[in-house]
Amino acid sequence: MKSTAFKELRVLAGKNNPPIRESRFAFSYESFRAAGLKRLRQRYDFDALSASATSDWELMCALRDWLSARWDHGYDNTTKGDSPTGLEYLMRSEQGESFTCAIFAHTLVEMLTCVGIPARNLSIGRGSSDFIAPQDEVGHSICEAWSNHHRKWIVLDADAGAHYESQGVPLSALEIRQAWLDGRWQELNFVRAPRVPAIRYETFDGSRHQLAKEFRKFYRRNIIDFYENLVYPTTHRHFYRPRQARRLMWFDAGCHPRMVRHSVAVAPEDYTVTSRRDDVEHSLNHAFLRVFCAGRTDRKPSQTLQVHAETQTPWFSHYEVKIGDGAWRRAALPVTWKVQEGDNTVAVRPVNAFRRIGIESSLTLRMSRK
Repeated sequence: MKSTAFKELRVLAGKNNPPIRESRFAFSYESFRAAGLKRLRQRYDFDALSASATSDWELMCALRDWLSARWDHGYDNTTKGDSPTGLEYLMRSEQGESFTCAIFAHTLVEMLTCVGIPARNLSIGRGSSDFIAPQDEVGHSICEAWSNHHRKWIVLDADAGAHYESQGVPLSALEIRQAWLDGRWQELNFVRAPRVPAIRYETFDGSRHQLAKEFRKFYRRNIIDFYENLVYPTTHRHFYRPRQARRLMWFDAGCHPRMVRHSVAVAPEDYTVTSRRDDVEHSLNHAFLRVFCAGRTDRKPSQTLQVHAETQTPWFSHYEVKIGDGAWRRAALPVTWKVQEGDNTVAVRPVNAFRRIGIESSLTLRMSRK
């Protein structure tokens, strides 16, 4: 008869299983059910682009490149009026209109969202942009998206047709900012899209000479000096808008909370300040796994286990579980798992409502008897 006493029952290793980094602030994304997202995806056949990509990072770059080639940098949104959604701006671009950086960022967030990639638009600016003259460069708008492939937030600038890399790794806004503050900005690789938007000076309602001067300053340091001031909106909904959106302003020793921004006095309700990195670079789309002995009221170790998971996955739909070399199957957690003598592995991954599969997390356990 086999002994029921255990010699060993413990976790040997975990893969992609760090605790979830959580923000103290709630970030909201466009509803999965927003009809505008479906229209956007179908009108421009983004499903085909998604199917051809080998990773979410490749898809993110493909969507950025597609948008950078869609229109040039212009000012028709300021002279002809705003539209509420990126979808409507894309339709206006079909009539030859061109738009500013804010519209590039706004639209790219919608495009990434419609294929199930969490994204947000950021406002960035130089440290010296508290007081500005009428023709000064007031700031810049970019998109930042979460990549499962790289397990991090990454800047995508469709207006400049660019992202930034260090030693082959694409960077977040905070990482770009730190390189600027450390004097390492020239070490960053400014990676450009195949087609970079030109500047439509004729659409500008002002001094074109001054505008050209500002753009020369804008690109002088590959825009990296604009990352000194970062503002993160916590709501990224364009089709169903909230009544009010909180904005987080990053501050630390390199950038204290601002009293004036773009010649306007800052009010207490304008921004919430934070210097906690997890508030703005929280982790997404992976499961944090824990395993417990199950089925015993006497607290004695058992080979029947329960696998628990927690996740922070926008548009979460369900978990998929794989035991050993078995097939992935949809499962409600906690799931019961009976381990055998030797090494045993369980893997879990979240899936969102767009059917985009999250990061696989796993645990390997060893069970042996006396």
